[in-house]
Formats: sequence, structure tokens, C-alpha cells
Amino acid sequence: MDFFTAHGRRPMTFLQVLSAALAAVIVSAGCGGGGGAGAPEAPIRAIEGGVKIDAATRENILKNASDFQQAIFRDGVVTHEEYERATLAEIACLREAGLQFHEGPSTDALGRYYWALFYPAGSDVDRGRAEAQRCKNEYTDRIGMVWSNYRAPNYDEVMQSARDDLAACLREAGFDAPEHPREGELIQFQEPDMTRYALCVRPAQQKHNLPGWGGG
Repeated sequence: MDFFTAHGRRPMTFLQVLSAALAAVIVSAGCGGGGGAGAPEAPIRAIEGGVKIDAATRENILKNASDFQQAIFRDGVVTHEEYERATLAEIACLREAGLQFHEGPSTDALGRYYWALFYPAGSDVDRGRAEAQRCKNEYTDRIGMVWSNYRAPNYDEVMQSARDDLAACLREAGFDAPEHPREGELIQFQEPDMTRYALCVRPAQQKHNLPGWGGG
């Protein structure tokens, strides 16, 4: 079974899901703007209702991109409607290729899509994965990368609640986790015991509808 995250959408094991989620958090933090007066704008930054990309970054992202994605990127902004249209086109492509969904497609608490593909016994797994990659390359590989920088209006509320629950579980498991952790503050507790950390992450993912979230 292959799990596809809301913005990365590639086959992952559970630990790879954690790593990818953390990477997305780092990208969001690094590219979200918020510098002091006169600070240069980030090349990829969240705006109301979407994500804005500067011209140089857009040109680099669009190298060898599909015509479908080039059309979306042309004005330098990816809106939520465009992200959804691209993702639904990828899902339709997967279905047309005869691939089976084990979970989803659905959206998480932040409006991001996720799903898991299932390859029945006796099926051609390599062909299935090649078809999944073809659909991704056509519709979402670059859009998903850029969209990982978007922050939904409820982002702060949802993520703080999830971090609070994760921290409470970690304290019960013997970690010295803060009561109201800041973004990224709980990642340090992976190293001492990844297994116990993962056992606390999973309930928080489920409660807050954040599949693939790594606790950042």
C-alpha cells in the first residue's frame, strides 16, 4: 500500500511520512514571510487564498512541467481553487488508470488532499506505481510542492491543538514536553525514542484529521 500526503503525494512508509511532514513545516516556516520592515519577500510565500511565486522561482519550477501545470503557474499565483482542480484531475487520472484507493481520497483538517493506493495480490505493482507517477507528473508534482507553503485560515488553531495533545501524550510517556509547545518544539523528542514518539503522534493525527503530520 502506498500513502500519498496532502502536498507531497509519493509512496511513503510511516517514518518517511514523518520526515516529509517535518520538511513541509520547515519549508512553510522558511518561506512564509514575516520579515522586518524592508526585508525582501520570500520567493514562495503564502497569501490570502493561495501561494505566490516570484518570476525567477516560477521559471525554475516550470522546467519540463506539463502544459496543465504551466497554465496554472502563468500568473505567479496558485489559488485554492487551482490546487483543488489539479488534485481532482490527478485523482481522476488514477481512477482512469484502474488504480484502487485503500483510503480516501479525502481532505484533512486544513483542506489538503490525501489518499492511499492499494495494489491487490497478483497485480503489477510496478505498473501501478508508474501510472501513479505519470498522473502526478501531469497534474500536481510542482503544484503540490508550492502548495505546501499555504496556510489555511484555521492553521494556527488546528496545529496548536494538535501539538498540545501530542505534548500531553509525550509527558505521559515520560518526556519533559512543554504544556503549550511552539511550532517545531516537539521534534526534539523523536531522537530519544522514535517508537514512543510515533505512538503519540498517531492519536493526534487521527483526532485532528492530520494524516502524515509529524508533530511539528
